[in-house]
Amino acid sequence: MVGIIDYGVGNLFSLKSSLAYIGEEAVVTNDPAILQKCDHIILPGVGAFGDAADKLKVPHIGWNGLHFPKEKEKSPIFADLAENDCVYFVHSFAAVDCTDYVTATAEYGAELTAAVARGNVYGCQFHPEKSGEVGLKILKAFCNL
Repeated sequence: MVGIIDYGVGNLFSLKSSLAYIGEEAVVTNDPAILQKCDHIILPGVGAFGDAADKLKVPHIGWNGLHFPKEKEKSPIFADLAENDCVYFVHSFAAVDCTDYVTATAEYGAELTAAVARGNVYGCQFHPEKSGEVGLKILKAFCNL
């Protein structure tokens, strides 16, 4: 079971629909007791958090290829992806000072952090649920961890 945290914002419907499409049962909830019983938990992004305002960039909307750091082992959520597989971005900020945790980048005028991981926490700057077959592969790999 995949728990999708409902905190009043986010693209919950499309995320739950994408998970259903790949055969994963999901529940949208803000109940900690229900989330405790889930095998996987997703906190959908909304692009609005404290320090982001200080780091605004030109809006980035569109498809870009992923690049995986050659000096690192590929993240398990990207196991079924190839270099330059495209995902869909909608954001106006970028993560900085996180080199040790970067698992994928994308080019958009400059190299941007596309995904990070630390331990069993994975974060994507892009929207897997809006990224077609590539996004579905990422969600499936996440659910299979």
